[in-house]
Amino acid sequence: MDAIVGAGGVVRADDALQSVAPVGTPKALLPLLGRPMVQYVLDAISKVARIQNVIVIGLDAQHGLACPGKQLVYLPSAGSLFDNARQGCRAILERNPASRLAVWFSADVPLITPAMVDWFLDRTLESDRDLFYQLIRREVMLKRFPESRRTYTHLQDRVVCAGDVAAITPVVGAGAHPLWEQITGARKNPLRQAQIVGVQLLWLLLTRQLSVPRAEQLVGQRLGLSGVLLDCPFAEMGMDVDKPLQYALAERELRAART
Repeated sequence: MDAIVGAGGVVRADDALQSVAPVGTPKALLPLLGRPMVQYVLDAISKVARIQNVIVIGLDAQHGLACPGKQLVYLPSAGSLFDNARQGCRAILERNPASRLAVWFSADVPLITPAMVDWFLDRTLESDRDLFYQLIRREVMLKRFPESRRTYTHLQDRVVCAGDVAAITPVVGAGAHPLWEQITGARKNPLRQAQIVGVQLLWLLLTRQLSVPRAEQLVGQRLGLSGVLLDCPFAEMGMDVDKPLQYALAERELRAART
């Protein structure tokens, strides 16, 4: 399998993280205990045997990153999350047209571990779907990180937030439906995402009647792919660092892991 690490984006003047790093700093390079945040993600990937190649988008070799045992490739940012994911899938296909799966990692989830990644990859082998996406139940997140301040979505039988590791068949990702750009652009706004997919999905979400199987069906019909929403038991896979509070939380957890 091949991995894509999305490391684009910089600290902007209106960004709360400017209290942590100067404006213009790549967010993936925010220092955590003296190391770039993205390096913790690469450390986890490096210990996952099923991943051979790692494409880092938005940084370059001068940043001194390492992923021992893997072939590390750098690409410049193509702009949006959608553009970067599509660019990564196309680069994977150029190297290996038969590649089955591209695994997407956000650079800002420094608390993930190899065991969590292996759990996710095991789930992708259980079916031949095109897309694998994680949902983390609110009770799982709050038990592990009660102060995390995630954005939650109310489904029919659960309240969830999104994970930050996903997988897609590279052929599908390389030619992704244009609506994906709008959906990924609205990733912090579940209601806007539902509106983009269609009125039926939006209505079911607003009335809290949307089930996971129905969501998979409606998204698949609208975007022309088969996907699965995985019930993820690991809060760390959705604990991205967007705000100073979450940065402090990640720093605390990493420091505790060293002791």
